[in-house]
Amino acid sequence: MNYCLIDDSDPDDFLECEGDVLKTFFASSKLFNERNNFELIRKNRQIEQTLMRNKNNYFNIVQFSAHGSYKPSTRTKLDYSVIVQRRGNKQDIEIFRPDSIVRTGLKADLFFSTNCQTFNPHFIDILKNYSGVSNFIAPVNSPYIGNTLVFAMMFYNLLFRKVRRNATAIKDTAIIESFISAKKSYKNYNSEEHFKLYNCKQNKTF
Repeated sequence: MNYCLIDDSDPDDFLECEGDVLKTFFASSKLFNERNNFELIRKNRQIEQTLMRNKNNYFNIVQFSAHGSYKPSTRTKLDYSVIVQRRGNKQDIEIFRPDSIVRTGLKADLFFSTNCQTFNPHFIDILKNYSGVSNFIAPVNSPYIGNTLVFAMMFYNLLFRKVRRNATAIKDTAIIESFISAKKSYKNYNSEEHFKLYNCKQNKTF
């Protein structure tokens, strides 16, 4: 198995350590083949181009940590969703959009975004018409920095127990069951922040 870990959060904020923690956590698991993993952590503005140049575009897990925003469509404007690189008082830099998944040809059993508001109609519409990503997990609203890591660790601790060491893919059932259990536990930790899972094969949200 392999993973793609992308973290473009603020290195000057001591709470924005998601990429570093997950890198250590993933490395401690015997599930992954180190040669096939792909890591982009900190200050990489050319994420689309880098992914397109990568020889392997299929991953069991794509974990994306940065910042996100969503503006619903109006009478004069279309839906707008974006993942950004944020640097203090400087202007945010757009680094990934829903259609970036298509342009990069990214394929994954699971695309897990911890960026604010990324579970939105724009992302879901793209994934409905793109067969490369099987499952998508993301927050509906804007969870506090650090809480996203809590939810991710809850989920991965459950998921990795369901995956055989020599597996080449992660089954939808394992992802869905682990997500439902993690969501229930996370609600006891924080009932105000909500994550959702979209399964493309079933065209269903959990």
